[in-house]
Amino acid sequence: MRGEGCPFSKPGDYWLLKKTLYGLRRSPRHWYKALSKALADMGLVPCAHDPCMYTGKSQSGATIYVGIYVDDVIYYGSDDEAESWFETKLRKHITVNFMGAVSWYLGVYYEWGRTPDNLLTVHLSQEAHVHKLLEKEQLLECIPATTPYRTGTPIDRIPHNGVSPDKKLTLIKRYQSALGGCVWLSTNTCPDITAWISLLVSHIQNPSEGHLQSARHLLKYLKGSADWGIRYTSPDPNAIDLSESRLRGEVQWPIGKPPAVETRQFVTHTDSNWGPQDASAPKDGELRSDDECRSLAGVATLFMGGPLDWTAICEKRMSRSSCEAEIKAMDEGCKILEFIQHLFRELEVPDGKYPAPLLYNDNKGGVCWALLEAITKKLRHLNIREVAIRDAVRNNDVVLGHIPGVLNFADIFTKEMKDVQHFLNLRSALMSPHILIPIDDRPRHNQGGY
Repeated sequence: MRGEGCPFSKPGDYWLLKKTLYGLRRSPRHWYKALSKALADMGLVPCAHDPCMYTGKSQSGATIYVGIYVDDVIYYGSDDEAESWFETKLRKHITVNFMGAVSWYLGVYYEWGRTPDNLLTVHLSQEAHVHKLLEKEQLLECIPATTPYRTGTPIDRIPHNGVSPDKKLTLIKRYQSALGGCVWLSTNTCPDITAWISLLVSHIQNPSEGHLQSARHLLKYLKGSADWGIRYTSPDPNAIDLSESRLRGEVQWPIGKPPAVETRQFVTHTDSNWGPQDASAPKDGELRSDDECRSLAGVATLFMGGPLDWTAICEKRMSRSSCEAEIKAMDEGCKILEFIQHLFRELEVPDGKYPAPLLYNDNKGGVCWALLEAITKKLRHLNIREVAIRDAVRNNDVVLGHIPGVLNFADIFTKEMKDVQHFLNLRSALMSPHILIPIDDRPRHNQGGY
């Protein structure tokens, strides 16, 4: 490093850095190497599909799972002895503070409690993070919005103001600041805003005042849903074998009906819109921009009856039909399923040995195309090497099936919902408000920091 500002250095002198200092650009890399070496000396091995996930065996042979994010760590052992072994071994390598059962991790609040019928439940939410975003944009006293969408103002139709990005740096910085915090929410505990986030971030480099107002409207929606998140609950001992101690999610769609599949089986719903976000047809003589014509694919994966992974992806090349757009959505869902399965097998999670996961889509033409392996005249232009859903079906990596559109909750990830009640129903299927009865007998999921 250069010795600028040092009274003992001559002009042009450089200093050799012998120890990484906190705040330098290279510090996270050096810290990761030091922590990885410590975990490797303990016999823990990183996953090839996620190098921040470690697994290994304790001295007693029990399995220990470790997840790291910079200097925060969360760990879980199959018994108390495995966790005590991990804590003792790690203290010999690194100075660490163990903070007990998880209540906060990476801004996510784990609220443990009891339901009215005395079942153990945990609710994951980021209400504090939402309040921080509202305070930054001076919206703490705003009137909450019912949905994240601005009715009559589709994102892909908001005009750019014609000003070059280098002349509106203040607007861009403010837009990116507001949207960055919302992206963190949609990644962790707020699947209901994922589609809107995907549309907004496509203008992250060149927003206009209209885009900023749409981002602020999203914050107004979050004010009214700040306490909503993802919930898992213990099984009812009167209905399920008591040996099954896993927490289960509460996704029910249609509302009020129990899940039709085994909860320990991966279930993925895929959907896609074709055309603009509001699904409107062009008027006579109206020209649509390229951004409007790119479809938005939605994918949601359930495990143990709760949302495990969700995403909304804007396609890179325009689809020529709704069937083609749905095929691309199925392919995205297939890739996510295969990644999750590989990760579960690396972690030696028993559930990874269960039957092939289910993958649903509501387009009969796309499902038939993937199952029949026939080159149809309307779809022969597809690049088969890029769309591997057929290979996955053939190798029994996934079991593909058709589902009616009204039962496909991935619809919430694909477009603006004009039907407010439909949006609220889909949100209630995936998420729930906070719990009210706190408890202290939380399961072992421990947290540490360095």
